[in-house]
Amino acid sequence: MAAITKTPSNTWKAIIRKRGWPTTVKTFRTKRDAEDWARGTEDEMVRGVYINRAGAEKLLLEFKDVRRAIFLPAISLCHSCVIAQLY
Repeated sequence: MAAITKTPSNTWKAIIRKRGWPTTVKTFRTKRDAEDWARGTEDEMVRGVYINRAGAEKLLLEFKDVRRAIFLPAISLCHSCVIAQLY
């Protein structure tokens, strides 16, 4: 059974402790999201198909930040060139 608690920053934290599985924690903006995630994750654990995605999610967020830092300035520059050519 997951424990859903409200954090001081007004988000909701779902903590799953299940024998034979690592403790799994994730934070959400709404209680319903936390409950839905916990229910799905516990179901995966019971069926034996759970994969801890925390590291992959962190890596994806870091990749998005790097991509944004590299490509957005280039896109803005290209967009400015196109607009300048129109005038």
